[in-house]
Amino acid sequence: MICEICGKKSDKLSTIMVDGAILHVCSECRKYGREVEIKYGKVDEIRKPKVTTVPIYDEEIVDNYHIILRKYREEKGLTQEEMAKILNIKSSTYRSIEEGKIKPTIDLAKKIEKILKIKIIKKVILFEEGENKSFELTVADIIRLED
Repeated sequence: MICEICGKKSDKLSTIMVDGAILHVCSECRKYGREVEIKYGKVDEIRKPKVTTVPIYDEEIVDNYHIILRKYREEKGLTQEEMAKILNIKSSTYRSIEEGKIKPTIDLAKKIEKILKIKIIKKVILFEEGENKSFELTVADIIRLED
């Protein structure tokens, strides 16, 4: 075997540590470091950390929002113009929302829920992390979450 410091051939090499490096050296070069003993043992398998389930929710307007609004308005005996005035939006905008031609924004839907005390927003699970789930979060999902 060959000394890793001086390059001499030797039958017996010692294991030393020099500046954090472990070297196999002859008896003459042993003085340049401190002798260490290397123990070989069983290597434990690296375990994956346990994944916890963390749902991420997004808000969505229910599909029948226009029916809910029309029923509410009819029960209260109001016109579409009066509803628009209560919600502080244009009557043409309210008419389009009630007819289902346009969906209100989440902010407007929250305003409608608060003023009229009705539910037209539902929470949906956008992403759930877990061992059995396979879902990749896209840039679009991240942008949507930040809004």
